[in-house]
Amino acid sequence: MPKHKNSGSFKKGQKAWNKQDLYINCLICGKKVKTIKVRLKHKFCSKECQYKYKRNDTKRFKIVSLYKEGKRYREIADIMGMKIGSVCHYLYTEKIKDRWGNDSRGFSYKIAIKRKLGIKSCELCGYERAIEVSHIIEASNGGKYKTDNCLIFCPNCHTLFDKGLLSKEEINKLFLIKRIKNNLKKRYESKC
Repeated sequence: MPKHKNSGSFKKGQKAWNKQDLYINCLICGKKVKTIKVRLKHKFCSKECQYKYKRNDTKRFKIVSLYKEGKRYREIADIMGMKIGSVCHYLYTEKIKDRWGNDSRGFSYKIAIKRKLGIKSCELCGYERAIEVSHIIEASNGGKYKTDNCLIFCPNCHTLFDKGLLSKEEINKLFLIKRIKNNLKKRYESKC
């Protein structure tokens, strides 16, 4: 039987069927990216550039930028062609991200910290009915949900701690807790 010309073997340097090399400029940094014709949807040189594009081109980014300009919810909804409820949802989730960091896993981390520490009352006053997890170094300043960066407080002590209104005796009482000593030093050195 005679062999067909395209029997699957390629000569040296010959390209496969429709896989042609193309060069596309990255949409963020302008760097040349080698891609093939089949994958024209790839327009970025790296994952970082792709994330920057995705972050800056989303509805959420546009809504937040309009909100920071001073527009009201109704005005943003009219500009974006959305319902007010959707605008409220986007802004609410963005506020949560600002408070808890880039991921919205704050609630589950709080529960895990409470269980891991096994503390069922405020570490400052001993109140048991309602307790909260407080960061020593805030999440917005790079603080993590780790046992050496978290304290268990009642709502009153939590507010006093966050606003820096604790008395000297209360601060000294916190310094007696060994697991948080280093982070407390960092917090109070940065405030002085």
